[in-house]
Amino acid sequence: MFPKLGSLELEHLPSLTSFCSIPLKADIQCMPVALINKKVTMPQLELLKVSKINSGKLWDDNLPGCSFIQNLTSLTIDKCDNIVYAFSSSVARELVNLKHLAISNCQRLEEIFDVSQKPFSNDEVVFPNLETLEISLT
Repeated sequence: MFPKLGSLELEHLPSLTSFCSIPLKADIQCMPVALINKKVTMPQLELLKVSKINSGKLWDDNLPGCSFIQNLTSLTIDKCDNIVYAFSSSVARELVNLKHLAISNCQRLEEIFDVSQKPFSNDEVVFPNLETLEISLT
């Protein structure tokens, strides 16, 4: 979709539910739609900032092997009040180059990682290159 895009900022878009829509089957219509799904390809993306987006999910939980998130080095999630968790375990495993993670002002956030489908093993390293982690409510 965007082969050279290195930076993406999505801010103050309260009606945005998905970056690229995927037709849903009738039995899953009530599930939250992911803002970023398997149709989105940005292989050079290093910086992603998402702010004031009302989507209930940031990522499609089934993104393994998706090259655009493997190159992310900086991720900021701010004022995304409908998300309950930031990453599924499968998405977190793909963020191997992430150096900076900031999550702030997400009112409904309960977990950073949703491990209900594929838990981490005791010795598994998540975000092996992470240097800065900022999590706050204000």
